[in-house]
Amino acid sequence: MKKILVVILLLLNTNWGSSQSLKTELIILKNKTVYAQSDALISIPWLEFLRHFKINDTSFFKIVNCTTKKEVPIQLESLGTGYVQHILMAVTIPANAEICLTVLPQKRSVYSSKTYARFVPERKDDFAWENNLVAFRAYGKALETTNENAYGIDFWAKRTDSLVINKWYKSADYHKDHGEGLDYYSVGYTLGAGGIAPYQNDSIWYSPNYISYVVLDNGPLRSSFDLIYPSYLVNGKRISIKKRISIDLSSQLFRNQLFFESELGFDSTFAIGIVRRKDPGAVMMNEQKGVLGYWEPTDKINGTTGIGVVLSDMNNRMSVNNKHYLIRIKPTSNSYVYYSGASWNKAGKILNEEDWFKYLNQYKYQLVNPIQVSFR
Repeated sequence: MKKILVVILLLLNTNWGSSQSLKTELIILKNKTVYAQSDALISIPWLEFLRHFKINDTSFFKIVNCTTKKEVPIQLESLGTGYVQHILMAVTIPANAEICLTVLPQKRSVYSSKTYARFVPERKDDFAWENNLVAFRAYGKALETTNENAYGIDFWAKRTDSLVINKWYKSADYHKDHGEGLDYYSVGYTLGAGGIAPYQNDSIWYSPNYISYVVLDNGPLRSSFDLIYPSYLVNGKRISIKKRISIDLSSQLFRNQLFFESELGFDSTFAIGIVRRKDPGAVMMNEQKGVLGYWEPTDKINGTTGIGVVLSDMNNRMSVNNKHYLIRIKPTSNSYVYYSGASWNKAGKILNEEDWFKYLNQYKYQLVNPIQVSFR
């Protein structure tokens, strides 16, 4: 009887200690900007998180708002390694405010995915990605042998919070709006909606279409993947390119990270471009902030598209040619990060050029002034 009592006491002490270790510290998030943020995605390195909270089972803990007691959606991001690299948390936080989160040793809810990305072999090697607001695709090698070939990023105009990639590809009828949106954006032999390519001798040197891919993470809050392109010659110099793309829930923009190896070394110049239409639209070109916005001329049937690019730095030059609005950059290493994306007035959230340019400027402001994370 004495032995049984000792075991029970030990178990009680172990459970109490585990519970307390999860509750002794709090996650404090501070939004010091004048903008409220909804579904803001907070990323904390996993090893840093484990220094503050003891997690024995990654499937058996949840995070809740200290005040509202509502559960916070999370994702354990692996970046394709098979091991947790970051914990992602989707939070809503008012302007100039602070919120508190606590970690509890309880089974968390299953969240419906708000992001998705996949290889599409049934459509000539497309690679498509989306969140609950927007969808995009890049073109694969199989398309190069057809009269449909194109270079840049394509945008699918959505007006539903549902994920549509699988449904639209299965129907093969996504050039008509059946109530959820459509693909009416024209790319062709351009950079499309914020594509990137080497720029030499006042010319864009388009790469061949991507030849392989790696999906790194796939929802529910962020999807990320690599697209690998074949090496090719740029003005007689060989270059190899890989693009790492990630899309977060509830964002009009996605993150682009360019990796390259070039015989030009760090003298390489690249152009990020938005295809320019023949009819007049509205344009915002702000070199000082590193923000480029384009509100396209209205399509009488399908509405109006907004395309935008936000740089992670200010090292750029903007210009216009007969096909593009261009941003020229000169990376100081073999990697460069920028953000690009789109909106559609029929989605009902961004209705005109003022709304779109405001969104892009606010995005850059929040990029420079992120939500601060601390532990207490």
